Amino acid sequence: MKKFILGLIRPRSKNDDVARKEFILNILLSCIIVLSIFALLANILYLFSGTGQISAVYSTSIILFIFLFLFFLSRRGKHVVSANLFISSMTLICLLASAQVGVHFPQILLIYALIIIMSGILISATFSMILSVIISFTLIIISTNSKSVGLKTIEWQMQDTVVAVITIAIISVMSWLSTHEIEKSLKRARKSEADLKKERDSLEIKVEERTNELKASQLKQLAQMSHFAEMGKLASGIFHDLVNPLTAVSLNLEQLKSIDSKQMQGVSIYLKQALTATNKMDDFIRSVKKQISTAEFKNNFSPAREITDSISILHYKCNEKGICISTDIELKTKLYGNPLKYSQIITNLLSNSIDALCNQKDGRKINIKLYESNDCSILEVTDNGCGISDEIKDKVFDPFVTTKDFDKGTGIGLSTVKEVVENHFNGKISFETNDKGTKFSVLIPIKQEQS
Repeated sequence: MKKFILGLIRPRSKNDDVARKEFILNILLSCIIVLSIFALLANILYLFSGTGQISAVYSTSIILFIFLFLFFLSRRGKHVVSANLFISSMTLICLLASAQVGVHFPQILLIYALIIIMSGILISATFSMILSVIISFTLIIISTNSKSVGLKTIEWQMQDTVVAVITIAIISVMSWLSTHEIEKSLKRARKSEADLKKERDSLEIKVEERTNELKASQLKQLAQMSHFAEMGKLASGIFHDLVNPLTAVSLNLEQLKSIDSKQMQGVSIYLKQALTATNKMDDFIRSVKKQISTAEFKNNFSPAREITDSISILHYKCNEKGICISTDIELKTKLYGNPLKYSQIITNLLSNSIDALCNQKDGRKINIKLYESNDCSILEVTDNGCGISDEIKDKVFDPFVTTKDFDKGTGIGLSTVKEVVENHFNGKISFETNDKGTKFSVLIPIKQEQS
C-alpha cells in the first residue's frame, strides 16, 4: 500500500524545484479527492435517507471529477497547467461563496489565506501577490455592487471589506516573504551543492591524473628494471661472444712474439687479424652499452644498424637454442628519433620471438624484414612458434600480461614497445598470429630532422 501511494504522488520532473512543486500539488489533489469521495458518499446516504438533495450529489460529483482531471494532468507531466487550474478553480469558488455569504465570513477568509499561500508554493511568490490584488479588488466590487446585481449577500459594512482586504494583504505579504526566502535558501543550497560537486569532480580528475602519472612512472621504472634484468640474463652469452675475438687477439700477438727476422714480412697479416678482432669487440661492447643506456636524445639514425647490433647481442642466445635468424633489410632507410628506443623495440620483439620458439622441436626460425612503403618504415619480426592464445590476444600489449612462466617474463616488454612506438615515433604496432607462428609489424613514419 505504501509503495502504491508513493507511486501516485511521486514527482516525475528531473528539475528539483519543479519536482518539489509537483510533489506538493499531488499531495493536495490527493487529499482533496479523498475528501470529495467522502463528501459524495455522505450526500448519497443523505439522499437515500430522505434528508439530502440530488443537487448536492451532482455538485459533489462535479467537484470530484474536476480534481480527478487535475490530478490526471499532473501525472501526465502537465503539473504547471494543473496547478494554475487548481488555484483558479479554488479562487473562483471562494469568490462565488463571498457573493453569497459575505467577505466577513471566517471560513471564507481562511480559504482565501490558504489559496494565497498555496499559489506561492505551487506557482511563485510573485503570482501569489498578483492573485491577492485580484481577490481584493473583486471583493470590493462585490461589496459595492451586491444589491444592484441582485446577489443574496448578507448585509455588511464597507469597513468589513477594508478589514478583509487588509487581512488578505498581510497574509499575502507574509506568504511572499516566506516563499521568497525559501526559494533563495534553496537556490543557495543548490549552488553550494553544484560547487561541491564541481570541486569533487575536479578533485577526482586531479587524483586520477596523478594516479595515471604515478602508474606511468612506475611502469617506466619497471620497464627499465626489466630491461636490465634481460641484459643480466644475456650476460653469459655476451661474455662468451667476447671470448672469441679476445682469443683471436691473443693468438695473433703470440704469433708476433715467436716469429724471427725472416718472418717479419708476415707481421702485417697478424696485426690486421688482431685489429679486426679488436674492432669486433669494440662494436660488440658499443652495442651492449647502447642497450643499457638511458640517455634521451634524437637524431637521424639507421634502423638497419640498430637491427644488426640487437642481433649481435642476442646471437649467443639464438645459437644456444638452435634458432636461425634471417634478415631482409633495406639499408638506405633513415629514421629520426632516439636510436636507443628503436634498439629497445628490436631487442624486445626478438626476445619474445626467441622465447616463443623454446618449445619448438626443430626448424626454429625468426625472420626480420625492414622495408619502406608510403613514406613509412615497416619492420616485421616473424617466428614459427606456437602463436599467441586467444585468451590474451586482446590484451597482449597490456602491462604485466605474459605467456611465459612467472620466473621467465614480467609482461613489461610488449607494453614498453607499444609505448615507444606510439609516443616516441608516432607509429603503430600490430600483430598476426596462429598456431604456426606470430608476426609483429611496426610502422614508423619516415621524417628527417628539421634544419
